[in-house]
Amino acid sequence: MHIFLIFLIFFWRLFLPSLQVLGLGLCRQRAAVAPPGRLLAPAGTSPMPVGFPCPSGAWAILPLLFPWFGRWPTPFLIPYFCYAMASIEEEIKQKSFVSEQARATINLLFTANWLQSKISAVLRPYGLSPEQYNVLRILNGSHPNALCQKDILDRMIAPKSNLTLIIGRLKQKNYIEVNRANHDKREYSISITEAARSMLQEVNHVLNQHQSSTLPLIEKDAKRLNALLEKIRNPET
Repeated sequence: MHIFLIFLIFFWRLFLPSLQVLGLGLCRQRAAVAPPGRLLAPAGTSPMPVGFPCPSGAWAILPLLFPWFGRWPTPFLIPYFCYAMASIEEEIKQKSFVSEQARATINLLFTANWLQSKISAVLRPYGLSPEQYNVLRILNGSHPNALCQKDILDRMIAPKSNLTLIIGRLKQKNYIEVNRANHDKREYSISITEAARSMLQEVNHVLNQHQSSTLPLIEKDAKRLNALLEKIRNPET
């Protein structure tokens, strides 16, 4: 037993640099296909909860050397699981920021764009853009009441969107009905169709299934994030 341990230590120290290079390469390959912040487990095993970073890429090679070294649950496997997450500095190839506030600003903008690309990928098979989906959600929330363009703009995530163009495309797809408002002939009342409501229900179901990858946060963390975001928009409160 002692001889085996001595051999293992010698082997580890001798080949550690090579294992680190290969192991980190495997970690990066796994990270490329995983949502940010999610831990990956070997094939056939269960993923560990988020919160156990990988101290060394060398650990990632162990399951290739010892097939039994990836079976879950085993307490000493914790170092093998790697965070599939890069820092904002790595993402945008920047060494440092002048302050944590500046870092947070860029991080927030980068993450918002990342989230939108994730949502866009889910919406693409349905022929929807995030802005079109936003309008349909607003109309669905007010159903059966119709809304005018101003009411829709007031509720949009990006109120500077070209709403006229969005409405035109949604009308072509028979997702909305546009009629002149009774109280003012210069305005139009816009309502969602039943076909759009049915499609929206399916889209929402798919988005809910992707929730853990688009926003991998527990309830407590999500609540804290919401409070911080609202503090940014309302610094006086």
